[in-house]
Amino acid sequence: MTERQILGGPPQAHSELSYYPVKGCAGVSACETLLTPAGLAHDRSFMVVSEEGVFRSQRRDPAPHTEPLELPVDASGARRQVDLFGTAYQGIDQGDTAAAWLSDVLRARSRPVRVPREHDRVTDGRTPGTSGYADNCAVTLVDQDSGQRAGPEPLRTLAGYRRSAQGGVAFGTKLSVLRTGKIAVGDAVTVTSWGESELPAPHGSLRARVGDH
Repeated sequence: MTERQILGGPPQAHSELSYYPVKGCAGVSACETLLTPAGLAHDRSFMVVSEEGVFRSQRRDPAPHTEPLELPVDASGARRQVDLFGTAYQGIDQGDTAAAWLSDVLRARSRPVRVPREHDRVTDGRTPGTSGYADNCAVTLVDQDSGQRAGPEPLRTLAGYRRSAQGGVAFGTKLSVLRTGKIAVGDAVTVTSWGESELPAPHGSLRARVGDH
């Protein structure tokens, strides 16, 4: 889509909404959900860690598709230190039952943790925001059915026209929440202005807002 098509054409609309409760695990599709200061409600609010508290990821600890496990969520338990890409955060351990199930699936001693209420991780970007246990990673190279790394696509193709001026490949868009509320499939997305791109010319970047509903 070109700048003229977006700015001069009819409003675009959300075609799908998905959030990922556990970092590195399957997503959940929704017709509507709440937009919180940290993004879609429940997105990356849980994380799987080792016994030492270091995060686990698909690229290091792949696992095949498995049946879901339903457990009550502990949102007020004791905090423990966890490590995400070398940075220390706090997490609420979700108990031995979930830990045993995850350890069996991953074949390594593991425990799930949840972000505590006071979690205030600040992200970078033109307009800094907050997030749960989310980060950029090579998940796009992992086959989501087998759990095995299957790359180099799509990053190899994207590198031909989405290589960032700062290095690496730009994949997707970082967004900050300026106003919380409900968001639903079909809501209009209106582009209000263009900002400086992270990509070399002639590519552009944009600022957008979700239309009122």
